[in-house]
Amino acid sequence: MNGTESSDHRSPSHPAIRSRGTPAGGDAPTGGDVRQLIEEIGTLFEAMGHTRMEGRVVGYLLVAEPPVQALGDIAAALEVTKGSVSTATRALERGGLLERIRYPGDRRDHFRIPPGLLDRLLDQSLEVAARFRQLLERALALTGGGGRHAALQETHDFYVFLEGELRQMTSRWQERKGQREVGA
Repeated sequence: MNGTESSDHRSPSHPAIRSRGTPAGGDAPTGGDVRQLIEEIGTLFEAMGHTRMEGRVVGYLLVAEPPVQALGDIAAALEVTKGSVSTATRALERGGLLERIRYPGDRRDHFRIPPGLLDRLLDQSLEVAARFRQLLERALALTGGGGRHAALQETHDFYVFLEGELRQMTSRWQERKGQREVGA
């Protein structure tokens, strides 16, 4: 720490990052463990074409307590500017990965991972796979397929396979989710 920095609420002891007990009764993660997890989620998001900050915001909201956090609290916990969090939350909100919540009498924006997010992501993946398969079918019709277009044929076959697998996976996920909700 240089002489101008201070130890404040943005440290690993920030209430939303502080260690808590785990459901299985194991060792609670330390603030450093949680911070490392958030950074790794940020790095993974970056590898998937998002910004690292978008991933860090998602990572933070996945472990924050409570799971709904004000923009300023997210920035404080991640030790970044409100502007960088604002940019990330706008992108995540546009992509449906984040939900903005406003409370009466509170001018601050709050955010959470929206309920049903995984269902929507599966549905979107299925829609994209089906649409691309249709485009590949048009490409095959235009080119006549054949040996010269082996890559096109293989890509089409893969998307036929992927579409079927996504349909089955969606069905299995709904079944598993229903079992979990009954057991809760």
